[in-house]
Amino acid sequence: MKEIEMYKYARKPLEMNAKPGDKVLILADTNTEPAVWQVLMANACQMDMEPTLTLITPREFHHADPPSTAAAAMQVADLTLLCTSKGMIHSPVVGREMEAGRKFVAMEEITSDMLIRGGCQEDYPKMIETAYRVRKLLTEGRRIRVISELGTDITANIEGRPGYICAGRAEKQPNIFLFCAAFPDGEAGIAPIEGTGEGVVVFDTAMHFLGKLRSPLTVKVSKGKAIGFSGEQAGELEEVLKKFGDQYSYNFPAEISVGLNSKVILTGSVRTDKKLYGSAHIAFGMNADVGGLTPGKIHLDGVIRYPDVIVDDKVIVSKGHLKIT
Repeated sequence: MKEIEMYKYARKPLEMNAKPGDKVLILADTNTEPAVWQVLMANACQMDMEPTLTLITPREFHHADPPSTAAAAMQVADLTLLCTSKGMIHSPVVGREMEAGRKFVAMEEITSDMLIRGGCQEDYPKMIETAYRVRKLLTEGRRIRVISELGTDITANIEGRPGYICAGRAEKQPNIFLFCAAFPDGEAGIAPIEGTGEGVVVFDTAMHFLGKLRSPLTVKVSKGKAIGFSGEQAGELEEVLKKFGDQYSYNFPAEISVGLNSKVILTGSVRTDKKLYGSAHIAFGMNADVGGLTPGKIHLDGVIRYPDVIVDDKVIVSKGHLKIT
């Protein structure tokens, strides 16, 4: 029964982003469950596509470049499914391929359980329509504010920046280099203007590298930079930024996005948790592919479960409930 359900839901990213005859690259690593890439291969074959599996060693950190052989395979693929154990969609190599017009689906940290329940079961066409409405509000906005009962209160300037969506179907978006979907998917976001973020963010759910947070993690923000960290895992976050980052890693908020997927079940993996309906995720570091100006080695997301998200005088999310439907 599990295999049947996996097969059913693993069709979705292919149905939404490819067609018969397309060359599909399935990029996995040795930490990826074999059942995941096997069911993707089986679906692509059954749908008369031309799938190729490339299996690599795990990258050292999220959004590091793939090996050169895998990068070369991307250049001839119509669609690449990134089902590696660490994220790769914000890596320089993938960024260049998206700019060149090649489609991707981000599926980092995907497990067989994620393919049989939760976010994969969402009504994607309905969710995409909601994503368009949220993107419009973000694009037309001047200022964004995120608050939460745990102490988050951050504001940033977004005037002139394009909103974007990532909601299951890869599509070209004005002034956005990102040409991808994700699976499970569901978000709309924006890259605030660098240097304008002010306030405090309290992450309470999950974060890249750290997984499920053991307790709230607080980040102080001034002039668009993360300047202080506190909480049980603050030292772990600082170590990640120092070890894998660069001068751009403290750019914050690099991105503010709203989760739109009503079927997501919290897992402790950012892959799914950041898509949770009514949540918000805020990123450190690189944002050049989502409408910002900051390059860099890493893009690191953290999730807030019950935020208020306000654009100018319009409440988009109130305590984890989406107000735009």
